[in-house]
Amino acid sequence: MARELSPTDWPAEVTDEQIISVVGGRTFLRGQRYAEEGYVRTVSVAGTNGEIISGSVRGSGAQVYQTMVYAPQTGASGLWSGTCTCPVGANCKHCTALLLRSRALALRLQDEAGGWEEELASLLRVPARSYRRMALEVSADYYDRLTLVPLVEGKRGWNRQGASWTQVLGGALAGEVDPQVLEVLHELAGMARRSFYYADDRVSLNEMPARVWKVLRRGSEAGLTLTTAQRNGAAVIIASGLRAGAAILKESDGAVRIQPALGTEQVTELRLSQEEQNLVPLDEPAVDFQPIGAPAVHAFYAYKPGGELLLMPIEPEPSNAVRRLLADPAYRILIPAPDVPRFEAEHLEQLMRAVPVLALDEGVAVPEPTQLRAVLQVHVEGARHEASTRWLMRYVDEAGAVRREVVLGDLRPERLDDGFTDDSVTAWGGDLSGQDPWGLPEEPGLGRRPPDEVLEPEPVTQPAGQRQVPRDLQAEQRLAWEVFNALMPLVRDHGILWHRQTMRGIRTARFMAWTVPELRQLEPMELEILGEVPDYREAGQELVVATCVTEDEDRPDWFSLRVRVR
Repeated sequence: MARELSPTDWPAEVTDEQIISVVGGRTFLRGQRYAEEGYVRTVSVAGTNGEIISGSVRGSGAQVYQTMVYAPQTGASGLWSGTCTCPVGANCKHCTALLLRSRALALRLQDEAGGWEEELASLLRVPARSYRRMALEVSADYYDRLTLVPLVEGKRGWNRQGASWTQVLGGALAGEVDPQVLEVLHELAGMARRSFYYADDRVSLNEMPARVWKVLRRGSEAGLTLTTAQRNGAAVIIASGLRAGAAILKESDGAVRIQPALGTEQVTELRLSQEEQNLVPLDEPAVDFQPIGAPAVHAFYAYKPGGELLLMPIEPEPSNAVRRLLADPAYRILIPAPDVPRFEAEHLEQLMRAVPVLALDEGVAVPEPTQLRAVLQVHVEGARHEASTRWLMRYVDEAGAVRREVVLGDLRPERLDDGFTDDSVTAWGGDLSGQDPWGLPEEPGLGRRPPDEVLEPEPVTQPAGQRQVPRDLQAEQRLAWEVFNALMPLVRDHGILWHRQTMRGIRTARFMAWTVPELRQLEPMELEILGEVPDYREAGQELVVATCVTEDEDRPDWFSLRVRVR
């Protein structure tokens, strides 16, 4: 199972020279730029001993690639390796960026995990020098969009002079400001995806991704001050607890209205004191919410009556459907009364899967919920020692009855559709379907089945008198990505399991004896085995191959020898 990076993981020991020896100098520089500018979105560790680092890395466009880097194998050349879903496929700039980012995180964790002795030494240590404090001015522009500009501590308060983004990135404050604060400012500048030329350049918070909140919180912990102005500014507070979703309301004429909604009951900072309530005019709302993020909204901000600025990231991070819903506060979907029964039967369940419903009128009939399951179906022909696999999506009700089943063949989250996926598209750094994870020679006719050869299951019967469950493609895609990520750590030892495949002989035995137990431990998926499975198990002693030679009595010549192998 995947876990977070630790300070003892192998990327901490990798040097620049070792990386360059695999990818070359030019690719190293490109990957280094990607790592520094925040292109690496996620990092996780998998494998028995943490030998696999996996993550998602944004490309030069909007495409996000799934990337894995592997630790050097003992007794091998001592070089790491990497695979990626980008067109290059292996040892590319995305692999380099993932490895460099992993190394930086591991080294930072080493600094933070010094144990009690390090904590005691830190307590007793007399600082050699004091750093200048820094702040971020968070203020709205002419269009009410929040912008960020760095400030540095001076003799009479905060100064913009000497603290521009250009000077921060150029190293002018190195040695004067806490390195942790400078690292946060570098990350924020990298998220801006632009160049800086002028002393008054600002960074638009509206153009930053949702991960900016994690970086800003880390900056606050390191001592970075957030203020609304250079002089006499109010406090800026990053508040938790804001939820976003939809409200489904019944109109007086029987129609149903869907509109965006915010859940603020868990945002404690919005609770006004009596003094603050006295500052609010009776005919105006206490706070006015403004979105952050364009075009994808990921937070809101509001000014309290006393002038404090509340920054409220949406928790959990909103899905694409929620972001589209929040893009326009006046967005409405109106279902006419005659169409409401069809909406409730065919669309409401899918909507409730994709978007948190924060308000639901009692007059709206909620359908019986179903659970979506990803199933790897294994069909075994025990007498011939053959097996084939394929992927299904199943919709199951609370009683366990199958309400809908979709045959996918291959599990390809990025190409999920109504049937089999395109075999011509290679996966995970190249078409590895013909490679055997156990190093056995390939036999003709084995590997991935073409669509017309996939064994068909028994037809699924829908429960009588019950509605047809609509297919939820977005939910299937989300689940497919979960399964895909869970299968990635098994690639090295068990091959690519998200492709349908056929097996024969020893491959069938090894799949059933070695791979099936690993698959049963994966939470996001289910395993279904059809047919009689022979009792495959490892021999307790060495195999002995014996031959027996006999003669044909009716054809007494040397061509008539019968050789039997037992």
